[in-house]
Amino acid sequence: MMTMYELNAEYLTQLEELAVGIQDSPALAAYLNSEEEVDYNELKNYFEPSIAEIYQVVAQNSPLQLIALEQVLMDPVFEGLFLPKLLGYVVLRGNVNNDFKYIRPQEHFKDLILAISSSPNFELLRKRIGMSVQVGFALCSDIWITNVLESIENKRVKQFFQNQKNEKFVHLAERKLAYSRFSKQFQHDVFLSAEFPSTTGELVVFFPQLKRFLLSRVDKPSANESLITPLSEFVINEDFWGTAEHQEIMLIFGLFFDTPEIDRINLHKTINKIRTNNTELFSQRFFSILIELHQDGQGILTPEADLRLSAILDKTMNDELSAYYTVVDKIHKAGYTNESVQEEIRQFHSKYDGLSDINECLRLTVSQYFLKLIKNIEEQDYMEFFGIFTQLFPTYQQIFNNQHFNMRIREAALAYIDRLQDTFLDKRGRDYQEVKKFVGRTFVELEFVTEKEFVERFKTVRKPKDV
Repeated sequence: MMTMYELNAEYLTQLEELAVGIQDSPALAAYLNSEEEVDYNELKNYFEPSIAEIYQVVAQNSPLQLIALEQVLMDPVFEGLFLPKLLGYVVLRGNVNNDFKYIRPQEHFKDLILAISSSPNFELLRKRIGMSVQVGFALCSDIWITNVLESIENKRVKQFFQNQKNEKFVHLAERKLAYSRFSKQFQHDVFLSAEFPSTTGELVVFFPQLKRFLLSRVDKPSANESLITPLSEFVINEDFWGTAEHQEIMLIFGLFFDTPEIDRINLHKTINKIRTNNTELFSQRFFSILIELHQDGQGILTPEADLRLSAILDKTMNDELSAYYTVVDKIHKAGYTNESVQEEIRQFHSKYDGLSDINECLRLTVSQYFLKLIKNIEEQDYMEFFGIFTQLFPTYQQIFNNQHFNMRIREAALAYIDRLQDTFLDKRGRDYQEVKKFVGRTFVELEFVTEKEFVERFKTVRKPKDV
């Protein structure tokens, strides 16, 4: 059963006024008189921007109300306007598994299909929904599709939807490719929403989409004030305490959301109480979550997020989290170039197994500074880049003695060298020769490139002589 967050009265009033405007418009009158596609397109071009504007305001400021908004837009008074766009949103909103099938039955997708199928303007809408339906059906089970089709009374309309079952999507590779291509059409749109569980049974079911939704809200600048209360209520719900799902959502909340004092106090009390109950399990899950959020140095776990969570943690507790954040706080505040900080990192790293999650988190924290620094150095400032690998990087290479860390920095460093080679094209010029000399000496020594790779990278292709 879909948890419905009611639409604010302000949004509802705007939609009601818009519906009246559509029904009273000369554009609708012209279309009803002619029943021509060109007149429907005039209606669409006039009113869909206003619908889209309301939709984006809700999506940005009150995303939990999107389902309610979409239910309103399915009303026939809106003449099917914006429904093709909604269909794309709804298809992509559902979480899929590794087999590229929906994890849960998509009842809202069904509601939207039935709204479109019963629209008096179906013949025009069908021209704009084919790919959305095909991709959506590819992600659904055959039983679910059959149940939807049985709900459509008009035989001709039913046949249209039946024809959208594309046999090539039986194959995983085809489903994956279609999903990827379809997603790119909406990559800049905001349309994700979620449901907050109220029972432990719902927690497991709702968790994947809730997690995806929350991370999408912190990956881009968003107005998240409307999420603070439901998140706080979720965190303090003792029925969920101790579960992996609760801990992950709680940590996302603590890392990425600025909260009023009362919510911050509740989060502080809850996270440290659960942490006390089973320190070892809590720490194990904690560092696993951090690694995922780092995404190999390309993720959303920023220094600001680390410091936000660190302020919530009780560091008087004698556990790995206290030890870890004591060091990480110094990295973020004093800097990873500070020699005393480097020594503390060395001592901390030596206390744990090199491949442990806690040490991987430490390496990822340091590597994000390297990656950001390398990415932001302008080509003309390449001497600063050289300094990183003659002074700073060798220190951490020795501290960590970790191939994964080295290769992570190597990839970014070689990408920067590519930029330099694209910039300094005169192979006899001073800049090009400086770059060549640096790579041949330092990068070979650091084992970023072999002698053969160096020669290949900087070889000069001689033009054949004219006969």
